[in-house]
Amino acid sequence: MSKPQTTQDVLMILPRKRIHRVHDLPETWELDKEPSGISLFIDRKPAGYASWMPADDFGTVRPVISFSSTDTNQLQLIFKVLVGRLAVAFDLIPSCNPLYIRLHKSQVDLIAEASRMGFIPYFGKWKESDEDHSVSSWEEITEDLRRTYPENPQTAMA
Repeated sequence: MSKPQTTQDVLMILPRKRIHRVHDLPETWELDKEPSGISLFIDRKPAGYASWMPADDFGTVRPVISFSSTDTNQLQLIFKVLVGRLAVAFDLIPSCNPLYIRLHKSQVDLIAEASRMGFIPYFGKWKESDEDHSVSSWEEITEDLRRTYPENPQTAMA
C-alpha cells in the first residue's frame, strides 16, 4: 500500500544557462551576499532572503532554492532579484543536476514569476509526491494561474 500524498508543495526545475542577466536593483535596494545566501534590504530594512539548501527530494542530496520575503507588495520583484542571482551563480558551479525550487502550490504569483524566469514544472515522482499527485497539483495550479492571469484578448488575436 502506498503512502497518501499530502504535500502542498510543488517542484520547479531550472535548466542550466537559462538566466543570463540579473535584474538591476532599484536605487534604495541593497544586497548582502553571504556564504549561505543573499539578503536584500529595502531602505535599510530586511526585505528578503534566498539561499541554496541541501535537500533529499530525489534520493540524493542536491541544492534547492529557499526563498522568503517580508515585503508582500514587491514579492515578485524581490523573488526575481534574489533567485536570479542564485541561478546565475549556480551555473558557474560544475554539476550534472539542474537547480530547482520548492514552492507551496498556493504561491501562484511566485510560480508565475519562476515560470517567466525559465523554471519548468516537475511532473515526476519525488520524496513527498508520486507522479499522479504531481500532475494533479500542476493541473490545479494551471487553473489558478488562468484565473489569476487571464489572457489579454488583444494579445490573443495577434
